Amino acid sequence: MYAVVALGALLSPAAAQAAKGPTVTVMTRNLFLGADLAPAINAPTIAGAIDGAGTVYNELQSTKFPERAAPLAREIKASGADLVGLQEVALWRKQTPSDGGAKPISPLPGATPATTVEFDFLALLQAELKKAGAKYKVVVVQQEFEAELPVDADHNDATGTGPLAGLGADFDARLTMRDVILVRTGSKVKLGKTRTGHFKTRYEPSIGGIVIPVDRGWTSVEASVAKRTFRFVNTHL
Repeated sequence: MYAVVALGALLSPAAAQAAKGPTVTVMTRNLFLGADLAPAINAPTIAGAIDGAGTVYNELQSTKFPERAAPLAREIKASGADLVGLQEVALWRKQTPSDGGAKPISPLPGATPATTVEFDFLALLQAELKKAGAKYKVVVVQQEFEAELPVDADHNDATGTGPLAGLGADFDARLTMRDVILVRTGSKVKLGKTRTGHFKTRYEPSIGGIVIPVDRGWTSVEASVAKRTFRFVNTHL
């Protein structure tokens, strides 16, 4: 997926140079949520989705966002970007033992959302930015797609826990997707109103007849520098 960052009124570099106008540096990065979700959300059955969730979770561990966050923080610092748009700023949470997942996928009444944080990509990146000496603060956060599934991490039905133990559910994993805008502390860019929204058209896979609403959306902030105004838009298509 691709992100789009738009500057509304600063026009082209040539126009800005002719008018000797201000320079604003922007940056966009898709952080990659850590795994391909297809094995889980494209599974035809709940049992298949639990097996697929194991594949997803194991890939998440192997892609090691805590390690990826360090060079990303250094890249942001080196860019000197005034505004940074981030997509797939994932929040992964875990619950052990499994109680069957949570809405919208879990078919079990009384299943509760996982709350133990496994990876918070935003917090991890903020920590690395601080280590790198790059001072950025959050302007706006938009929550997008969220889902939770029991996970068969060892692909062994004999080791399952909870009401879906027979399907190998070792624990529950919850993914919350977010889009984020950051601003560099000390930037000459002055910020105004923020806006967020979701696209009406969305991807809606079905797992065993249960429709999964995969929300995607956008965030924006009104900004100005040297009496020139523009809108910075960050979106995950």
